[in-house]
Amino acid sequence: MDPNRLVSASLLILTLALLSHPVQCLSRTTLSDEATSLRFEVTEAPDQREELELEILPDFGEIVQAYNEKEKSNKNSGKTEDNSWRIDKSFAERLEHMRNLSKLTDCLFVVGDDGNTTKFEAHKLVLMAASPVFEAVFANRTIVRVRGWTSEEFSALLNFIYSGDLCIGNFEVACTLLYHANSLQLNGVTDTARGFIYNHMYPDHLWKAYHCAKSAADQDLFEAAKELISEHTSQTFKDRAFNDLSRDDLASLLARDDLNVKSEVEVFEAITRWGLMRVLKEGKTPSPELIREKIGAAVLKQIRFLTMTGIEFSRVHTSAQLLTYEEGLAILLNINNPGVLEMPKSLSSLTQKRKNRATITRTLKTFGVYTSTLSRLSLHWGVFFLHVSSNTMSPFFAAIFLLGLCLANAINFKTIYEWDRFDFILPNGQIKQNSDAYLQYMAVFGERLILSLRKDSGVPAQLVWLPTSGTSTALPKLAPFPSSDFYKRVNCDSIQWAKGMETDTDGRLWVLDQGSDHCPSKIWIFDLVNHDTTERVHQFPDTVASHSYNNRWLIDIVLDKTPDDQHAFIIDSKSEHIIVYSRKTDKSWSVKTPGKKWVHSALSPNREAGQLYLGRALSDTLYSVSVSELKNEGGSAAVKLIGKWTRQPNRMLIDTSNVLYAAFYGQSYTSKWNISEPFREQRFYEVGQLDAIQPFTLALDTTNTLWMTERNQSMSGTKHKLLKAAAGA
Repeated sequence: MDPNRLVSASLLILTLALLSHPVQCLSRTTLSDEATSLRFEVTEAPDQREELELEILPDFGEIVQAYNEKEKSNKNSGKTEDNSWRIDKSFAERLEHMRNLSKLTDCLFVVGDDGNTTKFEAHKLVLMAASPVFEAVFANRTIVRVRGWTSEEFSALLNFIYSGDLCIGNFEVACTLLYHANSLQLNGVTDTARGFIYNHMYPDHLWKAYHCAKSAADQDLFEAAKELISEHTSQTFKDRAFNDLSRDDLASLLARDDLNVKSEVEVFEAITRWGLMRVLKEGKTPSPELIREKIGAAVLKQIRFLTMTGIEFSRVHTSAQLLTYEEGLAILLNINNPGVLEMPKSLSSLTQKRKNRATITRTLKTFGVYTSTLSRLSLHWGVFFLHVSSNTMSPFFAAIFLLGLCLANAINFKTIYEWDRFDFILPNGQIKQNSDAYLQYMAVFGERLILSLRKDSGVPAQLVWLPTSGTSTALPKLAPFPSSDFYKRVNCDSIQWAKGMETDTDGRLWVLDQGSDHCPSKIWIFDLVNHDTTERVHQFPDTVASHSYNNRWLIDIVLDKTPDDQHAFIIDSKSEHIIVYSRKTDKSWSVKTPGKKWVHSALSPNREAGQLYLGRALSDTLYSVSVSELKNEGGSAAVKLIGKWTRQPNRMLIDTSNVLYAAFYGQSYTSKWNISEPFREQRFYEVGQLDAIQPFTLALDTTNTLWMTERNQSMSGTKHKLLKAAAGA
């Protein structure tokens, strides 16, 4: 080939390369020393290239003019493009819209197993900005296959990457996201998935949470699941998912000292069922020998036979026949006469029962007669006696005195009702019985107590009422509020999901409505002194509470009345803000609390220096913000750290004496704290084991009476109590 033609071709190739990569700048110094024959030609290229680019580059102004002329023509013909998605939307919302419409998408995920795949288009730039993992994935490719995910799970992940909000629809999605969160290096996914699992694990998903946390190596969630399992041992033993535990997991669980069982008989029977199911799964005919083989030595060793009574052991030993004659004899002899015979090495020699909180409760009930006397004791005397006890006080007297201090903080509650089923009054006068209704919120005004029931519990109405005066032996009759006809309405004209309510001193009932897939969130205000008429319904704008159901979770409301207005403060646990509503202007807005989302609140009675006390999900920490800052539309509020509870609260309220009351997730006690003093938690009500994730609801009436419902959920049924006491004690 002619050398001159070869040089010309080389120059042409180099020029085209430069034109096709205008962002990448090639300097003279980047050329190798060996390319001396080309160095001169390259030094002349920039000016030539600049002239050539100016000639061939499209003119920006001409393009804009052509677009506007086309839009004008389309508008005249009624064919205008919908650009509303670009108006008053955040950058994240616009990106999400572009992804949904496949605008400028440049990569593709094929999600699912063979024969059941879903395609998701996305933007490389957005993915790479979210995680370095995606930068590696799409470094030199545009299509990837994703196995081990469902389309719902992967859709939730992409929604988080584009919007920052992780909308989790079910437990399985949360588990998958938690499992992959660390490997994908996506900040926020772990905490959100963990929070969803924690809030939904009880009562239906405890074992799922256990396995999920273990597979994801999430130690904090794993410990939380094990703690709930140990607190509700009797219930979890009867769950079918218990039979899916591995032998090692079962042995580890039974080694715990704090399993909450009435007797070791429960442990033995649960293990026997577990072994039986293992035999049946293999299609074999059950026998004591096969069941014991499946149970294994490590599991059998965890049964504390010596804590049973002679009668209990004889019964289970005779029915199961898992033990040898020598083992059975050794157990029976040591039960009747401890230490008389050495226990076989295959069995536990422990004689201490597992810890049972019911023992503490019985002690409290035993000393309950002294409550009124002990309540007069001063805590200053308590400090003095504790100091003396270290030198002179006997351990017994010190223990009794400490018990007295606990009782000194107790409040004397009166039981108004006790019931094990709900009786609903129907329009025709008939009674509908339901034992599965779940109380969520409570409000009191005058002679009526209004309850909010979980909407998925098969009840005829979400809101019901009953008289505040009754006899504890009579079942309360629940009537729909405000009427039965109210719940026959359609098209968002009735309450979709009541997630909080409170009464004011003027006889209004304020109900927070979370809404539904098709109905936005609202505040309903009813006039209790005027035949329960609907005084007002305020629908939150999309800018305050998202009209997308998956992007909001309104769960709490408190009221603040001033001489010139009345405000409601609302919690949206999916947003880093507090919603404020003004009754005077019928207007709502949000106030930012950057970096923090809330799940419960309580308002102080001090108008001049009012504080809204707040708690976060999966946290025992108490915070506050100034009420005055919440009334500044569109602003932000400074968050102040107050202190730490012993557990995570699920309900809080404050009486007129500045006493804050709190109930806790899965705990059989309630606590209080005087907000005028340094933070110090004091228990004021404690009972035996209550197998419920939310055992208590709280409410105050206009006379400063504290009302409380108590829920005890067990395999034999669910029992409720309604109690009241003078607040401010």
